[in-house]
Amino acid sequence: MNTRLWVYTEDTGKDAPEVLKALVKRLLKGLSPGLQTNKLHFQDTTPSASATVAWHRHNWRGDHHKRRALIFELATRVTTGDIVLLHHDHDAAHGQPSALAAQVSGLVTEVARIVPPATWRGAILTLTPCYSVESWLYHNHGAVEALPVNERDAALRWLRENLRDTTGYDHIPKPKDTCPLNDKHNLTLATKAFPADLAAARSPSWQATQTRLSDSPPLNALLAAINPA
Repeated sequence: MNTRLWVYTEDTGKDAPEVLKALVKRLLKGLSPGLQTNKLHFQDTTPSASATVAWHRHNWRGDHHKRRALIFELATRVTTGDIVLLHHDHDAAHGQPSALAAQVSGLVTEVARIVPPATWRGAILTLTPCYSVESWLYHNHGAVEALPVNERDAALRWLRENLRDTTGYDHIPKPKDTCPLNDKHNLTLATKAFPADLAAARSPSWQATQTRLSDSPPLNALLAAINPA
């Protein structure tokens, strides 16, 4: 299949797209064990494109023109048979409502007014860590242990003290603001043997994201084509 995966991230850091792609690969391997992720066709969004700029930090919420540009670009993606993955942080601790999630749902509804939803059901999916992407990344204690000692010890202490069996780090508001790691090593945490099994066991937002992906007909078709039973 020639289906492309378009990952839009709200984060603007230079490593943000690669961080999200790495996490998507781990999420998909959870759905299709043995998946050859090198066969996934990720299509890079253009950093300067109006729709990409609109999604960054959710500029589309306060700018009608950026919102329309984003909606029409998403409609174009799904019309061509591609799959769109929209990363937005929950911006609230586990169990707390997210106003942003409802707004993103409304955005997808607007796409459905342009393109009949029956033709692309499940082709726009959300990647929604709770509180933020660091809540997932901080499960990678192994990568933290390999950091220089001046960064390692305080970070590991924080990670061990705040980890919960039933919520992972989802219960912590703004975790990167209190963890010594901040977001300095996000790419390393995402790409160096990320323990997706631990995230799946502990993080409700990882579990919910994986469930949404598993319910997507076009994504399931793509995985079956790449990794037939």
